[in-house]
Amino acid sequence: MSASPDDPAQSAETQRLRMPRSRRSVNPEARMSLVEHIRELRSRVLKALLAMAVGAVIAWIFYPHIWQFIKAPYCRLNPHIADAAFAHHGCTLYVTGLFDSLFMQFKISIAVGILIVSPVWMYQLWAFIAPGLHTRERRWAYFFAGSAVPLFAIGGTVAYFAMSKGLRFLLHVVASGVQPLITLGLRAAAGPDPAQRGRGADA
Repeated sequence: MSASPDDPAQSAETQRLRMPRSRRSVNPEARMSLVEHIRELRSRVLKALLAMAVGAVIAWIFYPHIWQFIKAPYCRLNPHIADAAFAHHGCTLYVTGLFDSLFMQFKISIAVGILIVSPVWMYQLWAFIAPGLHTRERRWAYFFAGSAVPLFAIGGTVAYFAMSKGLRFLLHVVASGVQPLITLGLRAAAGPDPAQRGRGADA
């Protein structure tokens, strides 16, 4: 005996069979090919780099205020230094090259920009690796991230306020009769000055 065309059970069964399968039912484990992984990684990296570039631009705009904040531990040395050899150093830093200040501003702007947009690139990193983690692994990742962020903030704060004591100690171990000249020069990494090499060769 065949079912009538108006049978509700048959109509529901026919509708269920005709409905398109969802992506999750086709790919229940959300697997991706190697090319799809590379595309996903490229997208996440580009978003993170764009956020870092925006953060660096913002840090470049507010660089005078950032520099005053960075220089403050060194400037706090002056009232505490009693030695006459260091008493007149004030809050002055020196550069030995025309491009040293520019390179320093680039470096500080990039570092501060990466720091202020850290939630963005950390989210991009998490969004890329999270689908491959099990539930227990995600739980441990939440724990480590939740503990690492406040610990990093506490460590950075302690280091900033302890910097004055460290600088004061380093200045006081300078030998008697030697005047420290604190510079922002980047020539140590780039090698000796060509003019100095020329004079050394002539000698």
